[in-house]
Amino acid sequence: MSLAVEVLRRLDDAGVLYCHWKSNDHLAAALDGVDDLDILISATSIDVAYRVFAEMGCRRGRVAPARNEVGLEDFLGLDDETGGVVHFHVHYRLATGERHLKRYRLPWEHAVLASRVRDADTGVWITAPELEIVLLLCRQALRLRWRDRLHAAGTNDELIFLLGNADTDGVQAAANLVLDEHGATEVSRFIGKGTRSGSRPRLRRALRRQLRASTANRGLHAFLSRGLRELTWLRRGISRKVHAHPVLLGRGGPAGGLMVAVIGCDGSGKSTLVNSLRESLSAKLDVYPVYLGSGNGSSSALRAPMKWGRNRFLGKPRTAGAAERTRATSEEHAQTIALAKAAWAMALADEKKRKLKRAMLARTRGMVVICDRWPQDQYPGELDGPRLQHWRNGGWIKRRLASWEARPYRQARLAPPDLILMLDIDIDTAVLRRPNDDRNYLEHRIEVLRALRLKNEIGTVVELDGTRPADKVLAQAMRAIWDRL
Repeated sequence: MSLAVEVLRRLDDAGVLYCHWKSNDHLAAALDGVDDLDILISATSIDVAYRVFAEMGCRRGRVAPARNEVGLEDFLGLDDETGGVVHFHVHYRLATGERHLKRYRLPWEHAVLASRVRDADTGVWITAPELEIVLLLCRQALRLRWRDRLHAAGTNDELIFLLGNADTDGVQAAANLVLDEHGATEVSRFIGKGTRSGSRPRLRRALRRQLRASTANRGLHAFLSRGLRELTWLRRGISRKVHAHPVLLGRGGPAGGLMVAVIGCDGSGKSTLVNSLRESLSAKLDVYPVYLGSGNGSSSALRAPMKWGRNRFLGKPRTAGAAERTRATSEEHAQTIALAKAAWAMALADEKKRKLKRAMLARTRGMVVICDRWPQDQYPGELDGPRLQHWRNGGWIKRRLASWEARPYRQARLAPPDLILMLDIDIDTAVLRRPNDDRNYLEHRIEVLRALRLKNEIGTVVELDGTRPADKVLAQAMRAIWDRL
């Protein structure tokens, strides 16, 4: 049984007066966790509903102020059966309006809950089809903006679905129950004309007159509020798909931000797990991804040309011939290579300092931060550790540079992540996944990783078996994260 079905069953058993009040043509997809569930709950059942959600491990989502709506709460749960996040939109009021601004309240909650019916296939309480048609037409009419009138609406599949399960006389009776004479007439005219959009503006005018006392804002204030929310929506889209920004614009966990670091040796599946976690969580929560390594991930503007030069003249690390060319160049130009490595280490330290600052800011602001690798200073020169610590015994310039380079690594130790996911694999699996890497090199990296004193110095550590299938590793990682949100 899916998490969504079990939660609704328990709400019913606990006597909570609820129904899935809209988009019931997609009810099956919502119960499978593909779509969100829109649940209307009687205000008299709030305390009982809270208890049921808590018992099922569902957490309240903390919504950014720009997206907050009166009478609406978000509950998120992790479905262990599918590994997906189930999103419950819990409504205590029927609010609707233009996209990004639900400024109208439809004061018909009692009528919706009093006439609810059970879905024949799932047993879930849903809105009576006749009343849902009236609600749908009202929502569509009140959603209209001036620019929406410039084009005709397409086929209304949801309305066609509902009309196929409703009685026309029952639709008119439902309209007469909740609408005044003008609104009920427009609904009747709309149903008579089919699914054309010509009646929507007239229905909108009738509804705005009827709901004048139930409108949160009007005129210039409504225009500016909607514009601000649209800009916030655009910023969030850019942050998710183009360039991540450490600002909570959508939804975060109820306990505040969470920083998760994924570490492991070469071939353990770090990048795969990080990408999967980001994809699984970002649909419902604001996720800030950060790469803290020195390899193929994102690089700063200072280090990017260094990486290009290294790859151009020496070849990418651990590729065929790269080690031999590096060794030969180091022997022929020892001093030049030493200076280049020092410049690389300083640029890398500066990059990590900046990335850590943004990551910690994102966590402070309530985002879920997913770190690919994490700096450590227990083993200099190994596994994302500092590279100039051997200069601490040199002249005063070298000592100063080594001390400066060590700052972000010390900062990472003093301000650790909330959760570390450590991917552990055996040497045979590592060699199988990284056939071009030297076996001794991989074995050494595994030994160093296992020797890190993570539990004493950094924080909560969950060890994951990197030899298991990727979906099993993802499910275990998601559960570990969910338990700490």
